[in-house]
Order: sequence, then structure tokens, then C-alpha cells
Amino acid sequence: MTDNRINWHSALLSALKIEFSDYQDILNYEAEKVLNIGPRRADILITKDENSRPVHTPIGRQFRRYNLIEYKGPDDTMNEIAFYKALSYLYGFPELYNTVQVLEESSLTLISHSFPRNLWKYINTRPLHPVWENAKNVLAKIIPGLYSINTEILPVQLVVTSQLPKEEYFWLCSLTNRLTDPAPLRLISRACKEHQMEPDYQNYLNTVIRANQMAKGENSIMMCEALDELYADQIAKEREEGKIEGKIEGKIEGKILGIDTCLL
Repeated sequence: MTDNRINWHSALLSALKIEFSDYQDILNYEAEKVLNIGPRRADILITKDENSRPVHTPIGRQFRRYNLIEYKGPDDTMNEIAFYKALSYLYGFPELYNTVQVLEESSLTLISHSFPRNLWKYINTRPLHPVWENAKNVLAKIIPGLYSINTEILPVQLVVTSQLPKEEYFWLCSLTNRLTDPAPLRLISRACKEHQMEPDYQNYLNTVIRANQMAKGENSIMMCEALDELYADQIAKEREEGKIEGKIEGKIEGKILGIDTCLL
């Protein structure tokens, strides 16, 4: 049986590493971080090298040494339970690292594809934490799609990827199964073609391909057009070598350069 589940967490990790590629010398990534003995695992932990330079991007501005990421993909909801679950992971750091000082070096980033209306309403009922006394509201807009949550003693921010500026956060914005515009598909294909031997680009592209191929009609057609552009040279070469013998019942399925493809 084919497993059609999309590993959004893995693709998010790749997207974050690409977004912060200018800081690859100081940021270290751990997926499915084990926080204690048991099943509790954080989606992503980004550890910043001690005493290293700041991350000068809107999302990275609040990064401390330990930066917990809680993520909800296109088909999931960031709600109050997810918010407090992530906070519980964060407040478990003193036990994990055997020091309470770790909390002074930690931050939380909530990333959601869709705007979390219920969480937004709930946060607005919470009081402003005294540590953020200079803030005007419990929710402060930094840029479109990026909000500071000022209800906790630690820095907490909410990222809504569908609202982020596409030019600045192209990889996070494009991490979706709802790409109905051919433009981002072509941009993803061209960008990944330039980095086709790099695992993070391959993993990201493979996830976006699989997620959007599951859609029907126009979405699927545009995805195949984007793949045609990306793999035209490689497919032509493999046809010449006899590895691909034209289209079989209207479909070619293969794995080229480590990326699963299905060209209709």
C-alpha cells in the first residue's frame, strides 16, 4: 500500500535551513528532538552557537541559544492546546539541560500555514506579561504574517506562512499543498535545479511535488509542467540511453536525482 502521508515537518526543516542559509555556520538543527524519557518530541529545535552574531531577519530576530519550533501544516490547526503543549516542552528545558538558566536562553516560534483564528481570540483574552510592559498589545504585528505574543516570560512569536511576504520568505510561503499559481511552481523548480545535488532542496521539492500532485485538475497539470521544466534535460538523456521508453499509458513514473517524479 502506498503511504500518502506528507512529512511536512521534514520539509519545514529544509525550508528553515534554506531561509537561514546565510547563518548556516552558527545555527544547528535537530528534528524530532527528544525532550525527556517518553513520547514527547519537539517538532524542531534550532540551537544557535553561544555568543554568536544575531540573526538579522524578521523571524530570526528573537532567536536565543535554544529555539523551539512548533509547526502545523496546511491540513492542521494551531490552537490553544498546541500552544500550551509547545510551552510545556519549553518549560521542560531545565530538566533536560539540568539548569534553570536555560530558560533565559530560550524562545518559542509557532508556525502555522493557516491563520489560527481561535488561538488569536484566546491570546487576546490573556494579560500582557510584565516583562513586556513596553508592548502595547498582547499580540503585536512585526511584518505581515509575523506576530509577537507577549503573554509569556519568554519570547514567543507566531508565524502564519500564508501571510508572509513571498519575496522575503519564498520557501516558507511555498510549503503548501495549495499551489494553484504556476509562477511559484516554476520558481521552485528553477531554484531546486540550481541546487539539485543538495539534500534539503531535494527533500523540499519532493514534499511539495507529492502534496500538490494529490490535488486534482488544474493544480496537477501545473505541477507536471513545472516538473517538465526541471527534468527536461535529464529525461531526454535517459530516453537516449534507453532508460525511459516514452510514455506508458499516459504516465511516466521515476526517480531522478533522488527526487520522486510523476509526469502526466
